[in-house]
Amino acid sequence: MAHVFDYDPMVAGIQTLAGAGHRATQERLVSEIAHVCAIYQDVKAAAIYLRKFPVYGQNGTLGMQLSPQKVI
Repeated sequence: MAHVFDYDPMVAGIQTLAGAGHRATQERLVSEIAHVCAIYQDVKAAAIYLRKFPVYGQNGTLGMQLSPQKVI
């Protein structure tokens, strides 16, 4: 178990972000979550997804995938 990544501190950081108040866009929060993930040396890559539904009742969805990777 010495080589197992402890997710608890990273999850706590994301929870702190989520509770820190309003952001103008969801994309901003996704970007901040990516920064939290990047703090940890053992995290080499992350895939963060965001999906939005139309505001005015139209069909379809809008999606975004942020996949930051560290250069080693």
